[in-house]
This record gives sequence, C-alpha cells and structure tokens, in this order.
Amino acid sequence: MTQEQQSQKPAAYRPTISFKGGDKCINIGKDVIRLLREPPFIGLFLSEEGDSLAIAPCSEKQKLSFAVPKDFLNRNVMFRIHSKQFVEGVLRSVGLDINKTYRLKGTFIPEHSVITFDFSEFEGLAKDRIFVLSPAEDEADDFDEFPDDDEFPPEE
Repeated sequence: MTQEQQSQKPAAYRPTISFKGGDKCINIGKDVIRLLREPPFIGLFLSEEGDSLAIAPCSEKQKLSFAVPKDFLNRNVMFRIHSKQFVEGVLRSVGLDINKTYRLKGTFIPEHSVITFDFSEFEGLAKDRIFVLSPAEDEADDFDEFPDDDEFPPEE
C-alpha cells in the first residue's frame, strides 16, 4: 500500500453524545461533527417510536437545528445543547435518572450523512468509570456504589 493510499484510509472515529442530566444538556462529541464534515448547522431528529436519535447536517431554518461552533474541531471548546425538557424527556422515556450523565455511541451512515444513536445503548458515567446499563439491573441506585481506589490491592 502506498503512503498516499494509507493517508486516505479513514481514521477510526467514535461518534458519541452525552446526556448530562444534572446540567440539562447534550454534549456533542467532535467525531460527530467530523464525520458529518463540519456542517454549519446540525439537526436532532427523534424517531417516531422515540427509541433513537439521529443527528444530520441541516439548514438554519430546520426545527431543532443548532449552529456548530466556528472552528469547533480545531479549538478546545465543547458543543452543548441545553434543553431541560428534551434531556429529561429522553432520560425518563428509557427509565434513567434525570440527574445523572449517560453516553451514547453512534453509528455513522455515510450514504445518508447521518449518525444514529439507539437509546437502548445508553452507558452511565460515574466517578470517571463506565458502566453499561443492562435490563437485568433492578435498582438504579446500585450504580453509585463503586469501591474507592484504596480498596483495590496495589498492582505489581
């Protein structure tokens, strides 16, 4: 493979968004914008069933359109969309705590220039550790009980 062909290989992007219940906002990850080719505006599209979200480039006039921060990919800035009603509505609809933070990994569909996020794949974030929600969990409060670092034996 030539060097030119290697430089054209797509990087392993990980489009993610985070629902920050405590802040009532959605963080849009840089790879979301990168995969969508840094559009001036993105739109949020909730599925008819209410079980997934799509993000795609759109016009400024589109309902639920949001301006992508200028030079977003090259600056140390965050892209947050604040909406108490939307964030709490989504989290409640899937039975999650409206005051906690959850992450979703997206799937890029290049032929439609859209990234989809399935609400059944929410991952909770707690104390900088990831835990995956599963239907077998009966009590959401169990997620807050992580051992302190000093409870682990030292690595050799």
